[in-house]
Amino acid sequence: PEANDVKTETIPLFKAVLLALAGLAGLIVGGKIFVESAVEFAHKAGISDKFIAITILAGGTSLPELATCVVAAHKKKGGLALGNILGSNVFNILLILGSSAVIYPVSFSAMSWVDLGVLLMSQLLLALVAFTGTKGRIDRWEGLVFLALEIGYFTFLLLNL
Repeated sequence: PEANDVKTETIPLFKAVLLALAGLAGLIVGGKIFVESAVEFAHKAGISDKFIAITILAGGTSLPELATCVVAAHKKKGGLALGNILGSNVFNILLILGSSAVIYPVSFSAMSWVDLGVLLMSQLLLALVAFTGTKGRIDRWEGLVFLALEIGYFTFLLLNL
């Protein structure tokens, strides 16, 4: 076995299913509480729902992905980190947004051209990084560019409340 192989404990299938269902229930209840609390906070603070959605909700729901990616990167499993993020984004845009729109039409009225432009730019920048320079990885300086762009976008949002 390699040094970074992780030993796992085998648990019975019934217990695994039960734990997975309990975790899913916790996510659903926690998500409901999280969304309701964020909206209540936004209304009391006089902040738009859009700002809360793009910052607190998006950040809060992305924290598990951040933790997963940091652990994967630390264990030199960059492919897992990138796959997690790309998979999550594709899943969110296609399945989650699509399912939500089937249940109730989703309005883009609160989104500006800047918001949609940042989304498009981030995807184009990712494609550019993936297919130029050091193939197959995002270097530290490129990661810093991504972070700087996020900080810039967040600053823009704060200045345009």
